[in-house]
Amino acid sequence: MAAFIISLAQSKGGVGKSTLAAQLAAACSQRGYRSKIVDVDKQGTLTAWAAVRSQHANDVAKDIDVEPGSGWRLPYITQRLSREADLIFIDGGSGQDSDFSAMTRVADLVLIPCQPTGLDLWATKALLMDNADLRDKAMVVLNRMPPRGKAAALVRHQVEKLAWPMAQQYIGNRQAFAATMGVGLSVAEVVPVSVAAGEIDRLAMEVLARVAELPLVA
Repeated sequence: MAAFIISLAQSKGGVGKSTLAAQLAAACSQRGYRSKIVDVDKQGTLTAWAAVRSQHANDVAKDIDVEPGSGWRLPYITQRLSREADLIFIDGGSGQDSDFSAMTRVADLVLIPCQPTGLDLWATKALLMDNADLRDKAMVVLNRMPPRGKAAALVRHQVEKLAWPMAQQYIGNRQAFAATMGVGLSVAEVVPVSVAAGEIDRLAMEVLARVAELPLVA
């Protein structure tokens, strides 16, 4: 069975694509799915994360390989990784370049992070309007949402008006994500019983629900 491919895409930078890719891959790995990551982002954030991760003790999960890649090589990389993975997460840079087109073309699911700012809403709206062909395999993810106030409801309402699929679970603006990324780990591994880990796990379950051939793990 071919691996299910999830691309993290957005035309705007700094929306948390790399963090979501790593955290989701780790959460799915904790549930027993073989997860791999392809780092197409020219900044190489997840390649650096993997290098730090490799320095941890043997009792830390090390089954999330991160492989640098480029857009034109994605079909070959994903085909090869499919032999040893259930899920392949692709983290790419911002912009409508050839890498963006390639990573959305090979994906079975495209996660589009959107932060609670006007700039992010404009970028998300433009991205969706310019890529109508992605509608059937896209899911907007509200990311870095504030713990208080009406921002979550207002942003959710604005995205709902776009009439595109949206994840029910939004991700809060929590220090645990940055802290665990900085040491090459994830909230699922460091603070499994936490609000942050719960948010990521519920989002992971929404992702896994899209994987028709893979049984959900309770």
